[in-house]
Amino acid sequence: MGATVFAIGVGDEVDAAELTGMVGGKGERYLKANTYEELNTEIFFKDIQYKLCKEQCKGKQMDIAFVLDGSSSLHEEKNFKKELSFVTDVVERIRMSNDETRVSIVKFSNNARLEVPFNMYHDVKALKNKVQTIRWEGGDTYMNKAFDMVVDKVYKAGNGARAGVEKLVVVITDGVSTKPTKTDAAIKRLHGIGANVFAIGVGPEVNMKELAKISTNSQYYTVDNINALDSVQSILNDQLCPNNTERCYQQPLEVCFLLDSSTSLNSSEMFYKELGFVAGLGQRFDIGNDNTRFSVISFSNNAELNVRLTDSVSKKALQQKVLKIDYMTGDTYTDKAMNLMLSEGFEGARPNIPKIGMYGTNFHYIQTIMYSVFDTQRDFPCGTVPVVDLL
Repeated sequence: MGATVFAIGVGDEVDAAELTGMVGGKGERYLKANTYEELNTEIFFKDIQYKLCKEQCKGKQMDIAFVLDGSSSLHEEKNFKKELSFVTDVVERIRMSNDETRVSIVKFSNNARLEVPFNMYHDVKALKNKVQTIRWEGGDTYMNKAFDMVVDKVYKAGNGARAGVEKLVVVITDGVSTKPTKTDAAIKRLHGIGANVFAIGVGPEVNMKELAKISTNSQYYTVDNINALDSVQSILNDQLCPNNTERCYQQPLEVCFLLDSSTSLNSSEMFYKELGFVAGLGQRFDIGNDNTRFSVISFSNNAELNVRLTDSVSKKALQQKVLKIDYMTGDTYTDKAMNLMLSEGFEGARPNIPKIGMYGTNFHYIQTIMYSVFDTQRDFPCGTVPVVDLL
């Protein structure tokens, strides 16, 4: 049985290394929430949707400019590298070519520098290699110089910009503009060229009012620190490719959830937040025998199959089943849950429909899970999805 496995860790006591190992060492399949409340936020739901069903934007013409903060407020180069990693992660989800999506990169601190014009690279591999060579310089936060550069140089034909093609600008900053008055003027110029501007603020020093001004249509988001930057990838993906992702979410899936019902949750309230997460996610997919179906296993000292795939006849039926699951208490015998998933979790699964295992916990394992993992590639309706077989 082939199943793509994802793991969700909640709280500070999770063992990230163990959970990443469970999903075959694929870090993109491990998601972290700081609290159970965070499980039921818009950003987390979108992140799950995005990772369960992702595909490239096919045939979409767009000129995307990334504007990256390289100032001293980042504190060290490794944080700037995380900005660069965010860029490469995003471009891997789009189809770069001379005729489809083109990418440009501007870095700013005391000055602005055009690191990559639109006509420099037309394939992801070459762009990624270039991105890794961009250096952090430090300095102040002259956003105005960056925005003026976007208007005066980036979106010009001589640098590969195309007339009549959608302009998307993605701004990442962790501070406040050094020259706010000049920045306000530069923002007006940026909006004046018809660019769709997506603004991301990182850390506690961001000025929310300034971030709101930078963005168009209130497309501004904040994350607590640079390590959480990838949490907004799913939202950005919706901007890059809204029609394709919507179609992708409607493709049938077989999803089995493993829910920690042990005493390590500390209260039944936390378990019911897990149930709310599953029920809420179910509202975002087409649920039914011809569409996506969920099964649910809860575990502590033992594991129980509470919802079978064949129970997912409608969103309402799934929700009613999920919200009736009782909290167990006890230890965290993950191996029993995994074995039950393999033997019964995907019972009745339809052939050629992707199988996805979702594991959620807030503690490390009581028993070691013995399994071997190997990756294959299989073409599914939403693109090529890696398959992990647990034996």
